[in-house]
Amino acid sequence: MQRALALTSVFIFLSAPAFADNDHNLTILGTYVIPSGLQIDGVEFGGISGLDYQPETGKFIAISDDRSQKAPARFYDIDINLSKDGITGINIAAMHRLQNAQGQAWAEKTTDPEGIAFDHAYQSIFWSSEVGPALYKADLNGKLLQEFVLPDAYIPNSDGTRGIYNNQAFEGLTVSNDGKHIYVATENALIQDGPKASLDAVSPSRILQLDAVTGETIAEYIYETDKIPVKAVNNGWNDNGLSEIRTLASGDFLVTERSYAEGIGFNIRLYRVSLKQATNIAGAKSIKGMDVQPVSKEEILIIKDGDFGFSHTDNIEAISFGPEIDGYQTLILATDNNFNIKEETQFYAFSLPIDFK
Repeated sequence: MQRALALTSVFIFLSAPAFADNDHNLTILGTYVIPSGLQIDGVEFGGISGLDYQPETGKFIAISDDRSQKAPARFYDIDINLSKDGITGINIAAMHRLQNAQGQAWAEKTTDPEGIAFDHAYQSIFWSSEVGPALYKADLNGKLLQEFVLPDAYIPNSDGTRGIYNNQAFEGLTVSNDGKHIYVATENALIQDGPKASLDAVSPSRILQLDAVTGETIAEYIYETDKIPVKAVNNGWNDNGLSEIRTLASGDFLVTERSYAEGIGFNIRLYRVSLKQATNIAGAKSIKGMDVQPVSKEEILIIKDGDFGFSHTDNIEAISFGPEIDGYQTLILATDNNFNIKEETQFYAFSLPIDFK
């Protein structure tokens, strides 16, 4: 469904403190908040897990990771009013229900939307689900056009010795610059490849490269997530994982990792990632016993709890390049509020040199 949804009157603009990364010329422009609990035509807004920019329209598309529990699975068209002064307004321009193969809304818990990327060649979208896992192509109104066949290594088997860990699948999704390839990345390792990230060990996530038309597997690479950087209080919940991937013009990627330590908060890290020297493990059922060179990682940014004027930092799962402004490339980060009234949908706007991409 598509509706005009002007909501800027409830949003909160925060002036961010001055910040510049001298190594990468990364500068904070501003921050913005959509409070949790916001209702749009009776549907709760939140769970933003993926974000991508449409230069043809000047809008962003944002996917919610609601498993059709609060409302049918959906994505949004969003206007972000962005200038050298930061984000001065946000408008939820339209809401679209994602459809299954029968042309119906997804039933409760039958999908878990996580990643979204705009398909410029065909004016459509790709989106990924942690239930399955699965990768789809849809039109701009959410109608399913294609479901991709994934390698067996990603599909859980009955005895729990193969496939994704529960809720640790395709958080990251991006499209190559020429539109010919899709890249999806698991949040943590496949079961047969190794353990999830811990305080003592990294986790060998996989980046899967597919042909954007046929779905043929082109390559697979290992991305080693960080160890969990901070121990939780009183042995509380602790995790870390890859939450998003975005393509750079050079063929490299920006990758976000986010960790949580109960009693302390979130820790967000942004890396520049290169596949150039990494081993192509395409078709490998498991990497155990293999001599594998993982992708390289260069740290770009760390966001700790409460940085940039927020009282606390929430769960950053979405990153997207935005429009060019005054000779700079913009970069938007957004949080998944987990539909928790104690969390928020937070937006961060940064500027980068044009040649960064």
